Amino acid sequence: MAAKTSRKPKRKAPKYHRLTREQRIIIETLRKEGYSIRPIAVRLGVSPATVSRELRRNRSKKGYRNRKADAMARHRARQKAGKRRKLTEQMWSYAMEKVRLGWSFAMACGRAGRDGVEMVCAEALYKEYYRRQKLVAEGKSQQKLPPPCRSPTGSATSVAGAARRRGAGTSPGAWTSPSARSPWRAAPGAGISKET
Repeated sequence: MAAKTSRKPKRKAPKYHRLTREQRIIIETLRKEGYSIRPIAVRLGVSPATVSRELRRNRSKKGYRNRKADAMARHRARQKAGKRRKLTEQMWSYAMEKVRLGWSFAMACGRAGRDGVEMVCAEALYKEYYRRQKLVAEGKSQQKLPPPCRSPTGSATSVAGAARRRGAGTSPGAWTSPSARSPWRAAPGAGISKET
């Protein structure tokens, strides 16, 4: 007799649907009648967490109003869609310009926000950099890529923080005044050559 093997059914990814205007009208009406979250959820055929989230996110100063809630939800959906940007050649050239100056992609992203330039996140720029680097290594591209400067914290850092990470002022005998440790101040006579 063969042994039975039991297979667990594969779990499907949950499908998410936004609440409709009609559902928001029902939520408003039932809340005014004094119903709690669970009976409203049963009536709509959704999770109680969905109703709770709807009431929490889309409440106005006057309480839950279906028109205002619908407008707020649509506005939030449009904002999220706007945040999902695709990397364009303009964004890439802006970032590479900053990398050539010694900036990290994270610093370039932060600066783009201050300059009002649309930009993807730093991680997207690093992925694109390594994708292009792979094409160069395979001989499929002749583009010259500068080495990326990756900040250890993944964010824009100050000049003083960069100096600490480079080790300025941490070697034995280097305990001098802060102005003498500055990475921007050269020693007297340094870099000056006399041509004869």
